[in-house]
Amino acid sequence: MKYSAKRNAHGSTPSYVDRDSLTPLHLYTGSGVYKDAGSGGYATLWTFGQFKTQFGRDWNNDVVVAAINGDWDANGRQVTSVRVSPSGNRIDVMFDGKNTAPIRVNWAVMWRG
Repeated sequence: MKYSAKRNAHGSTPSYVDRDSLTPLHLYTGSGVYKDAGSGGYATLWTFGQFKTQFGRDWNNDVVVAAINGDWDANGRQVTSVRVSPSGNRIDVMFDGKNTAPIRVNWAVMWRG
């Protein structure tokens, strides 16, 4: 049986990854120490204004933010997610409960383009 590689829309035969279908990605990484905002369970990573200053663009729904606990030995609180609060004009990191101690959060911000 002869193997015939599938051709992409441009007529070329890709090797492992269809490089013609890849999209450039803006990726920024960093870390910061945050404290619970007092409501029990989140801290603000950036206001919308801070986000624009730091990343040179407005917040929009095409942005993805990932976050993890950057120093488990110093604070065992789990980072559960990142949320956007349009009414509060901010992006928050969410914890698995009230966090009274400072916590190091490593984050990644990305969008296509």
